[in-house]
Amino acid sequence: MSAERSYSAAQAAAVTGLDVKAVHNAIGKRVICALSDGATPEAARVKADAFLIVDVAEARKQVRASLRQLEAAEKAIHASKDIMGGAPVFAGTRIPVRLIAGMLKDGATTEDILSGYPSLTERHLELAQLWVAAHPAVGRPSRASADGYRLKSRSRRKLAPSARGNS
Repeated sequence: MSAERSYSAAQAAAVTGLDVKAVHNAIGKRVICALSDGATPEAARVKADAFLIVDVAEARKQVRASLRQLEAAEKAIHASKDIMGGAPVFAGTRIPVRLIAGMLKDGATTEDILSGYPSLTERHLELAQLWVAAHPAVGRPSRASADGYRLKSRSRRKLAPSARGNS
């Protein structure tokens, strides 16, 4: 891991377990800079002011472990316009990462997903959740017609006048 690498607010939120809004708030209030000013990068405790000393050793340990997980996810997930139209997929598969993370979010069990996608492992599912949290989708969702779905029928009906409108 390089100390020089920059992370987006979404990546920082995914790694720390904080809400993206909390990360933006900490950046805006310069909390992150205030805690690191005057401290060595490996300090176990940081003096925030005359009355506050923060023990950061365990937090650093947890963040480093999460950063290693994020790096593993970045290596295991690829996107190419030639595969699934550029949707991020697990390396060597055509299985969309966002689909798997969405299934987990919607309550699908690990066993159900692994039985439906035998080329995946539990590790893939963990990496999918972290990767999706670190790389939120941008823009509007694609239209059904763009995904190859066609409208079978269309009907228009007039709404019945409301009871209040007839009074």
